[in-house]
Amino acid sequence: MSVIIAKNDSTADIQITDLNGVTVLIDNSLNLTNYFGIDVISNSTVLKTLVEDEYIIINDGINDLSIENGLKHIALKTEYENHIAEKSSRDIHISFGGESISYTPISSMTWAVVSPFIFLGTNLLGIPSSVKIISNTNLPNVTGSVRLFDRNNNNQICLFDQSINSDIINIYSTDSFSNLPTSECIMEIQCKVHNNGKKIYMYELVLVF
Repeated sequence: MSVIIAKNDSTADIQITDLNGVTVLIDNSLNLTNYFGIDVISNSTVLKTLVEDEYIIINDGINDLSIENGLKHIALKTEYENHIAEKSSRDIHISFGGESISYTPISSMTWAVVSPFIFLGTNLLGIPSSVKIISNTNLPNVTGSVRLFDRNNNNQICLFDQSINSDIINIYSTDSFSNLPTSECIMEIQCKVHNNGKKIYMYELVLVF
């Protein structure tokens, strides 16, 4: 976890009124993370004003930080931690099935829509790194295909071409995308089986950022 130390660089004791009135004594420092969570500290407008006005210097446990970097350090755990949290919050998880089963069966030999969902566009979400699915067939020697399809723009986004080829549940993954929409659209998960009278089962899809 990040360390946020407030160093008093003024000529008097300083009270941070919106952090329970905690006081940083003159010529002293106080490790705020010993008393408050990161979210609480980052919401302190008084602390930010004190940093901007050069009454408080922020130290990260090793170095004194400039005003700009001090304000960034207050706002974020670390750039890396924030990046990971932001990425994982964008991941899109679609689960199939219902109360009694954990999958959706597909027996159509033409593309069938298993589930539509809202894709907010790459301008907001960024470019996904991969898409992963959990799937299997109902019997050996059966094959199925899965794709993401942009219904608004009539574009195929990615394709698992005859990739579903085992009656054992597996994770399938691809990082090959095309025609990703920049703005909001209805995205469809479409599936088909290549053997008449047979089935594939869809359990979950994750669009990973």
